[in-house]
Amino acid sequence: MRSWMVLTLAFGSLIGLICFFGVATLHRAKSVYANLIELNQNYRHSEASLEEIRAGIHVSSMLVRDYLLDPSGLRDGYYRGELHSLYDQAERELDELTRLDKGGNRNHLDSLRVEVNRYWRSLNPVFEWTPKQKLALSYQFLHQEVMQHTTAVLDLTKEIHALNEASLRSQQNDIAASER
Repeated sequence: MRSWMVLTLAFGSLIGLICFFGVATLHRAKSVYANLIELNQNYRHSEASLEEIRAGIHVSSMLVRDYLLDPSGLRDGYYRGELHSLYDQAERELDELTRLDKGGNRNHLDSLRVEVNRYWRSLNPVFEWTPKQKLALSYQFLHQEVMQHTTAVLDLTKEIHALNEASLRSQQNDIAASER
């Protein structure tokens, strides 16, 4: 009878330990899953912001081209308004990228911000040109200024994309290692 009580107590303790470690494992799995969700959301938001910046640069270069090719000047206000909206959008996306950054891309993000601002500042002179100047200078301006700055911005977005990819893989590996 006494050995039966000892066995019951031992098995009860064993079942209690199993339950305790099961609950602890479940809690840890939920924590890992939450980390993965946050990691993937940050990555998706970063990529969406980079894509918005790329798209804004492409659209703005087309708007500048259209502005320079428009001899009438009747839509100048439209072009300025659209470019201003694209600039504001780029600033919001850069702020979002900075907010999402966990410190690994800070220098690249600062370089991207500088290059994006340089791109937008490079567009300002065209709005001061007379119709004659637009006709005479537009081709050279598009190829020297707009294309040069567009390429620089897009190259930086590619670098940041590659860094985001590497960071995502590294963090996924860290999570997998901690899970093991």
